[in-house]
Amino acid sequence: MLARVLLFATISLAAAGNCKDKVCTQGPHLLQTRSAVDQHQHEGLNTEQPEELLECDLSVVEMDFETGPDRQEVTCHAPGGDLELDLRGARGFKALTGDKATVRGYREGRRKLRVNSFEVRPGRGRGRGHGPKGPNSPSLLQSTGVRTAAVLMIRWLDAAGNLIPSAMDTAAERQSFAVGVNNSLYGDFDSSVRKTHASTWKECSYGQLELDFDVDGAANDLDQDISGEGADIFYADIPITCDTATDALCPSNYDAANSCTGTEYYGWPRYAFNLFAQTKPGFSRSNWQHWILIFPRDVINCNFIGLGNVGCSSSYCYSWIPTDYSAKHQDYTHELGHNLGMGHAGVEGGNQYADYSCAMGYCCSVRCYNAPHAYELGWMTPLMELTAANFVAPLTGVALRSMSLYEDPVSDVARLGGHGRKTRHGVTEVVGPVVFQKDGTISITTDWVATVTTYWIQLKTAHAYDKFMNSAWLNNVQIKKWNKGDYEGTWHMATLAAGQSWTSPDGEVTVTVDSIDTTSAMTAMLSLTRANLPTTTVAGGDCDVSSCSAGQCVVTGTSTDCCGNSMCEAGEDCTLNAIGLASFGSTSCPSDCASQTGGGAVCGNGVCEAGNGETCRTCPADCAGRRNGRRRNRFCCGDSRTACSDSRCSANSLSCTMSEVVTETSCCGDGVCTAGLESSGTCSIDC
Repeated sequence: MLARVLLFATISLAAAGNCKDKVCTQGPHLLQTRSAVDQHQHEGLNTEQPEELLECDLSVVEMDFETGPDRQEVTCHAPGGDLELDLRGARGFKALTGDKATVRGYREGRRKLRVNSFEVRPGRGRGRGHGPKGPNSPSLLQSTGVRTAAVLMIRWLDAAGNLIPSAMDTAAERQSFAVGVNNSLYGDFDSSVRKTHASTWKECSYGQLELDFDVDGAANDLDQDISGEGADIFYADIPITCDTATDALCPSNYDAANSCTGTEYYGWPRYAFNLFAQTKPGFSRSNWQHWILIFPRDVINCNFIGLGNVGCSSSYCYSWIPTDYSAKHQDYTHELGHNLGMGHAGVEGGNQYADYSCAMGYCCSVRCYNAPHAYELGWMTPLMELTAANFVAPLTGVALRSMSLYEDPVSDVARLGGHGRKTRHGVTEVVGPVVFQKDGTISITTDWVATVTTYWIQLKTAHAYDKFMNSAWLNNVQIKKWNKGDYEGTWHMATLAAGQSWTSPDGEVTVTVDSIDTTSAMTAMLSLTRANLPTTTVAGGDCDVSSCSAGQCVVTGTSTDCCGNSMCEAGEDCTLNAIGLASFGSTSCPSDCASQTGGGAVCGNGVCEAGNGETCRTCPADCAGRRNGRRRNRFCCGDSRTACSDSRCSANSLSCTMSEVVTETSCCGDGVCTAGLESSGTCSIDC
């Protein structure tokens, strides 16, 4: 029997006065946990039933509540009905949305299977960015480019088909919630208020990930309330209790008034999509990667605060947010962060949501993700990635810039907000030129010891979306731990001011903050040392002149007329010899004589270089375009139908050229000073 199962993580938000045993220091928080198994008492196992073997597309759901213990559910959605999987005897079970598994076990009643063995297989689309590519790496479509999201707002019907009184049962209430959802997720109708989840993703990804809010180019259900609005927000009134015997739209029997399992919360969107198949010709839920369900929880038996798929399957994924949290911008960044495959951000030895520098921590202050999570998504390239191979001596004068400086030279304030990938009229939003800065972290992997740990160093300052976060987490150097593993949280290890040092618990790494400039350079100066440094017994290179004592050598100078001394000298050039190597005494020395390549098209320079193949599709930052809406209003600068002479291609400080930008190459030592690529400072032997 083929079973389909989806994997989820849930979010729990609690007001400051309701946290009880949980740590709450200001306002409502995300109280999200990922416990390995349920801790409640297990009813007796009926081994008289035959053992069953199921093939499943795997999933797990975790729920958190304002009060009371967590509840974990693993559900197998089979053609004959849903089965909850009891995994207390299945130690080591790990899976993400869309993964497949073979599970074997015994029935416990009609809707539960006690699993005693399993095999998990990764689903399609595993791996992204710098994240893990192994069998338990996150399963999603991509974390760069353009992602699509739609909202499904549901209200409850009784058995007679009448709306049940709730927080959203009137048209005015639904309109109010719909506007709040639109403003928090996609973009604000008031352009002077520009804090949105869509813009958070764009800023936090350094321009690498955008959210498209109008995929179908049509006036959807929100248009009923806001005339001319094209945001992909859909309305559906669905039964609170579903019976397949009396309602053909019911995907299965569910009872949200009295129960809250995967049968219920998966049943809601399934019912709505069955309804749309009849009322919305051509509708396909697979047109959107993210489906966000907004629902009133005041009349149903589900009292969780939030749910979010961990990773996306090859088609789509879900997040569930109740109406009373639907206007909280950071909830979307957190829940959809789970959709991208991220775990939580906690404090070592404390709560797993207590890292206020990261959107995967507590609700509800707006901020970006921390450095290891941004690296996990492929959004950052560390300034240094130190390992045993290259961390062979103490490092001083290391300049770490703020990871909050998302761009140069455009002001971060000028780019905050917006309506996802399009403006309110469907035109791609362009403000340029922009050069994104993505190197604001250092990683240190202690692969010289048996227990390997990766530490991350970051500095956040009050810029762009980080300006809204808790001030105690700004303008200081922070150490995180994340081992580039499976669906795994990050852990905050230390916060350092200027003049302070931190040594890792195993004594292998020491970080010292010499100074922090948060007024102009936005840079921390660091000194980094490690234990068990290798002993040097010889000079480092052919050209080094060194003095050695007690097994340690100090380079005291560099010989001249030597390949490897960082000087391009007479008889040397950038080429390799016949066997592809540069060796001492040869005329080829690429280590000293640089080869430079320049020119060519550059996406992000404000020029649509159509002659080099740039269009609004391949480089929307330079080439203006409108790809949705009425066909007569569509255009795409750089393609065959829109000439560069079109005035729309030179709007908003952009320009467009059909001339091909030629790529040039220089070779230091060849006797030619190549303009624009070489100078007396970079190649004195030629210039």
